[in-house]
Amino acid sequence: MVHSHPPQGDPPEITAFANHILRGEPPLPTVTGQGRDGHDVWATFSGEVARAELCYTTATGNWEKRRWEQTPANLADGKATAALPEGTTVYFLNLIDAQDHVISAEHEELPAAE
Repeated sequence: MVHSHPPQGDPPEITAFANHILRGEPPLPTVTGQGRDGHDVWATFSGEVARAELCYTTATGNWEKRRWEQTPANLADGKATAALPEGTTVYFLNLIDAQDHVISAEHEELPAAE
């Protein structure tokens, strides 16, 4: 797990996924769709989601050196929505269940003109 995960142990999401398959425990939420209409972004999902957040950066360059921000997203009827802050260069939505497991939608890098 070379992309910014700690080297020891595993994220709790991996254990929760395995416990669902092997022990019949509840599944993690699943992103079923996502999109953007101008500065408004959304992700639909199945499963139980307690809260959602928009993760974004206005920086460019090496991803590991960019400063990332989080802001709460809205939840209603199986959909997380948020408005992109001015100058956003990359964003994604996180869905978080009641056990604080984080499931991420795919990131989108925006063209410089947006």
